[in-house]
Amino acid sequence: MLKDNISLIGASVVSLAAFFLFYREWKRVGVIGFTDLPILEHPPEGISPGLGRYVQQMAWDESVVVANILDLAVKGFITIKEEKVGRFSIPYMVLVKNEGADDSGLPEDEKLLLSLLFDDGNSFVLDYSTNAKLFLVMEQFREKMEELSEGVYFEHNKPRLKIPVYFLFTCLKRGWQLIKSNFLCLYFVFSFY
Repeated sequence: MLKDNISLIGASVVSLAAFFLFYREWKRVGVIGFTDLPILEHPPEGISPGLGRYVQQMAWDESVVVANILDLAVKGFITIKEEKVGRFSIPYMVLVKNEGADDSGLPEDEKLLLSLLFDDGNSFVLDYSTNAKLFLVMEQFREKMEELSEGVYFEHNKPRLKIPVYFLFTCLKRGWQLIKSNFLCLYFVFSFY
């Protein structure tokens, strides 16, 4: 019976030895927790929360704009108000630009968002009537964010036209040669019938 189960006994002994070895090391070193990792509560200097999200996700989404709007409100550059017209109407948000706030210390993307939102006044209403303008602001902001981050935080692949154009002309040239040779072969074969 011992001879039949020698591999099982061997595996058990090796497993127990590995367990005691790792247990001894764990007791000697201790538990390595998450406190050894640097946790940033704020983005690094010069990077806005929106840009931080854009770089972290490596993609654009609406949260980039929301993060920058909330950061501007926290810094005191804008005030977010909730307004309601009537008793049964849906409340809407109004962004009001605070005059007198110096935007020289703001990151470039937040300065851009301020200029896009408040280009024609000191308030921006977020309701159904301004959806088109908000979409336009977000689209312009996305283009500028991609422009600001390209080559600095990551690079996108650029399309190369030389190889596809050369490949296309080569295929067309070779294809025409094959068509001509096959046509000549077919003409030669069918000429005997």
